[in-house]
Amino acid sequence: MSWKLIALCIAVSGLALPASAQRYLDSHPRYEEGRRTAPDGTLYLGGYSRDTDGGQVVVDVYTRQDRALTHDGIRFGAIPYARRSLDTGQGEPRVIGWADGRTCGQLQGVLLEYTRLAPPTFQTPSLYNAPANGSRPMDGPAPRVHPVDSSVWGYARQADGGQAILTITGSDGVIDRWTAYAEEQLSSCWADSSPAF
Repeated sequence: MSWKLIALCIAVSGLALPASAQRYLDSHPRYEEGRRTAPDGTLYLGGYSRDTDGGQVVVDVYTRQDRALTHDGIRFGAIPYARRSLDTGQGEPRVIGWADGRTCGQLQGVLLEYTRLAPPTFQTPSLYNAPANGSRPMDGPAPRVHPVDSSVWGYARQADGGQAILTITGSDGVIDRWTAYAEEQLSSCWADSSPAF
């Protein structure tokens, strides 16, 4: 191998993402994929996935500001859109439908329920002699942990108002019920063609 090829390999490897950025992408791949593939002029909110017999259904939700939707001439209303894809694990997910908030009122309802999803709390096994001296407890019930079936992700606010990107996965409980609700509500909204953004 020539020294030029070695130098080129070293230079290319130096272009890799910093470790912290790679860890973020590893933790939130669906969020970043939805954001990366957002139609021009839209804001990516988040989405959900649900396992099916044919693969994993992935729904990404976007909004676009509409100057016609304003009450004070300053703040503009937002129109939601959703893209439905099928991920079979064999290459890029295939887009199988679009929902337009201008003609699908159910999308507004699904998003309202999306904002009401409360994040689960983390669970640990019973700890001997807990809490340790010098620590103080924080309130919250212990959730159950289950295998992967449904996921919800998106931009979120922490309890103290801090910003976060949140991904929640579970096979029962509120996460699974919400994705089933979203699928049922949006079932009549899917169209083959992309809305005019």
